[in-house]
Amino acid sequence: MFFGYFSDYYVHQAFGPTYIVTNVVCAVAIALIFNKVELSWRCALRLFIDSLCVWLISLIYNSIFYVIQAQVSDPFYLGLLCRFTVWFFTALLHTIYPNNISKYWLRITLALLVSSFILVGINISGSVGSLITAAYGYPNNFFSDFTVYIVLILIIGIVMLFKSLDLSQFRYIKTAPIVLLNVFFFVGYSMIFAYDWLNPQNNVYKPILYAGVLVADALTYVIFYINAKNYNEVIKSQAYALKLESEKQQLEISNSKYEELHKIRHDIKDQFALLNELMREKKYDEMQHYFADINEKVHVQMDFVDCGNDLLSAICNMELTKAKEQGLEIQYKISVPKELSIEASDLTSVLSNLIDNAIEAEIRDETPSKDIEVEIKQEANYLFIYVENAFTPANHETDVLALHTSKANRSNHGYGTKIVKALAEKNHGYVTYSVQNTTFKASVMLENPCKSPEK
Repeated sequence: MFFGYFSDYYVHQAFGPTYIVTNVVCAVAIALIFNKVELSWRCALRLFIDSLCVWLISLIYNSIFYVIQAQVSDPFYLGLLCRFTVWFFTALLHTIYPNNISKYWLRITLALLVSSFILVGINISGSVGSLITAAYGYPNNFFSDFTVYIVLILIIGIVMLFKSLDLSQFRYIKTAPIVLLNVFFFVGYSMIFAYDWLNPQNNVYKPILYAGVLVADALTYVIFYINAKNYNEVIKSQAYALKLESEKQQLEISNSKYEELHKIRHDIKDQFALLNELMREKKYDEMQHYFADINEKVHVQMDFVDCGNDLLSAICNMELTKAKEQGLEIQYKISVPKELSIEASDLTSVLSNLIDNAIEAEIRDETPSKDIEVEIKQEANYLFIYVENAFTPANHETDVLALHTSKANRSNHGYGTKIVKALAEKNHGYVTYSVQNTTFKASVMLENPCKSPEK
């Protein structure tokens, strides 16, 4: 009984060869959408095996329903349920093992979208084919079956749409739009199911309804893609702007330090000239008083970070200067290798954003008595960054973990945390934020394969 479905629809071709072609094409379409397509024999072999697995899953699913249908008096509605769920179930099962789409929620979305498109395409070809058969009879052969060409065109169009407008390329996708996209497709899916449930008989309005849903789904997907693309471009431009701002600040700090050194050099030159004159005149008592006066008045404090890694030292010194300009102090605890495999731009963006946020928070909450604490260390193949700053809970009406910016030009800020999160994901890590009493802590892990840290 279990193999009755395969015998009836594949061996004896109860629905003709068009049914077989449709199932095979749908299986290939799902495999193509969930895999990278390259011109290589490995890719071709992977797609073939994947398509075969997808087809086998759909075959088993249909066979189970076939057995159940044989036990009921009216199998129509059970068959309708099978037709509407087989490809969604198959695509949903496929979300477990694709390796080129990292975000699981995006794989779930693609499963719903592709199964919805496939269902609409099958319904369009089926309803049009039924109308043609009712008017002109069954086609003479496979190649004269108009529904075959409809299925092929629609399924190829679906694959081209998903491959040309690939959502998996974007690092930043807002939650609200992706939820609305899923809801829209699910509503369309449910609407078609309800219409077929209430109107079992085929009519001329069905292909029109299906075509309308197909066009609406395609336009919705295109609009969502454009929205995601624009959002990612804004994030990237903001990241570039932050980088330029950081480089500008570093240049200004370097110039100020140069001026400072120039003044010190000039002052030392004058002092040596005076000491030389006192020595020449053998006024040793005055020299002794002069040295005592210098020792009392001049206190040179050298704050400089040198952790062994030039880039990390430069970033830490730049942030230290920023903090001192605001009357704040940063305590560093660093144990890292001399060479890091993380891209310089990624490390700069992550560390600068975290420390800048800490400085901003302490200025906003007026907690300069508490030093900002930064710990950077290498453990195994990962670099860990911890940044702690004090804050005043009474000053925050909303949840402090919501991470709202307090800068005046909000439209140009607020992207720092998004950038940190995206760069952490890019480097196969994570970012978390936590609050303990009056301390806010940001923790970042970045993949950094290396042998051992140099202390």
